[in-house]
Amino acid sequence: MSKTISAGRTPKIEIDSIGGDLSLVGWEGDDILLKADDDEMRVSQDGEQVHISCDDDLSMRVPKGASVFIKQIGGDASVRGVMGQIELKDIGGDLSMRDVNSVAIDAVHADFSLRGAKGSLSIRKADSDVSIRDVDGNVSLDSVADDLALRDVRGGDLFRPHSPPVFFRARSEGRRGRTRPARLRATHLPPRARSLWRAARKRVGRVAQGVLFAQALIAAAISRFIVSR
Repeated sequence: MSKTISAGRTPKIEIDSIGGDLSLVGWEGDDILLKADDDEMRVSQDGEQVHISCDDDLSMRVPKGASVFIKQIGGDASVRGVMGQIELKDIGGDLSMRDVNSVAIDAVHADFSLRGAKGSLSIRKADSDVSIRDVDGNVSLDSVADDLALRDVRGGDLFRPHSPPVFFRARSEGRRGRTRPARLRATHLPPRARSLWRAARKRVGRVAQGVLFAQALIAAAISRFIVSR
């Protein structure tokens, strides 16, 4: 089923739940175009406010200036070219974003990738790999379970406030086009990485103890040699 909704160039779209995958694309038109199975999608409208839910996959084209609030997606999600505010609560699968503005995410349970954001990015919890590139605004991450890759982050600091420190590398454009290190602050590890950090610290401790023990043995040997003389 295909459905067309006219809600202006800056509609406010609220998606309660999507049982499958979501494809969301911003375009130059004024209409919202929806494509899903007829008996799986429910839509209501009140002026610029549009409410949508779908029990299966959903494909959408929305005006570029649309603001989107999504409560829950069961599968993967792809978002591209939407320049209004985007807020996502819970994403069950992978989340891929490109050419967006400001984004706020509560939880994504698989891989997350973003390339090109004019505004800020906030993620409370990411349960797998995170890749972030070309962000003009601030980046805020509370918890990342696996690998984190940052590149060309031109905004402010990066924070994750609840565990031992780890350092990240990124580059950003300075004055006159010069490349300088982005202003990223040492942040914190999630529980899985925290256990690895503690194990590494213990190994370092054992090495240090071994060095001290070897030094003690050498000193004892020298003492015996001097006494025997």
